[in-house]
Amino acid sequence: MPSFWQATDVSEEAETDRLKPLTGAGRTRALCLWLLTSDDEEPETDAGLTLDEIESAPYGFLWRISGKGVLLVGDRRYRIETKAENDAPEAQLFAFGMTLSGWRADGHIPVHSGDVAIHGQIGTGFPRQIPEPELRRIKGRALGAEVVEWVKEDETLARIRLIRFPTSIHLGLREEAAGQLAFTADGLEPNWQLKLNAGEHEATGEQKDRTVRLMLETSGRTPGLVRLRLSEPATGRALELQTAWPARTGMLLDPKGVRLDQKQPVSVEALKGWRALVS
Repeated sequence: MPSFWQATDVSEEAETDRLKPLTGAGRTRALCLWLLTSDDEEPETDAGLTLDEIESAPYGFLWRISGKGVLLVGDRRYRIETKAENDAPEAQLFAFGMTLSGWRADGHIPVHSGDVAIHGQIGTGFPRQIPEPELRRIKGRALGAEVVEWVKEDETLARIRLIRFPTSIHLGLREEAAGQLAFTADGLEPNWQLKLNAGEHEATGEQKDRTVRLMLETSGRTPGLVRLRLSEPATGRALELQTAWPARTGMLLDPKGVRLDQKQPVSVEALKGWRALVS
């Protein structure tokens, strides 16, 4: 997806190895902006903008932009203004809906179930639900992933990444005994493959009738996290989820997901990333 970047200090020219994301629309006090595109996209500008200094970047190219005018990237349209009197207010999107309880993608992104209401906010304005005609949905690379863009007057204001499954999909975990886990998945698409992992132990399966049941046994210290990889061989799309081990008692997890099983001194500065889970 195209994205805009700028120098940390807006009064200076940006070095391309030290940039920060630009929030909101493309109006900034900075001397220039940098546009990150995929390697198969070439932006177009009107006469008011200067576009130069193409540089290689992860998965694409960086384009230096300055001036005031309209920028086109494929079917996306952006109004750009550099050296402006003030920055454009930040535009944000928020998703509300039912989720698969406890499961997260990439450790943080919730997995939505069914319909999702998209709300938007510009600056300090009041958030409101965005009507469907102002939303553009793009299928993501991961299984169940999509990118939702807020488009107003042909201009992309903000975007949000979602992981969303049909309401028919249910994932269940249960601790049968110490170190023994029972997993159930219902409503999966035909021929999806699964791999369940906890610590150094794993169980695999391929569902035939939209239901999968797996048993996973561990030895030694019981892991704190359980990871699930779903894949679709026909398309190569995959998704990795994680959740806490369904312990019968509460526990503490360190930033790496390892369960705390004995007293350990931890400084206040080192508490970042620790989690407390209740039964």
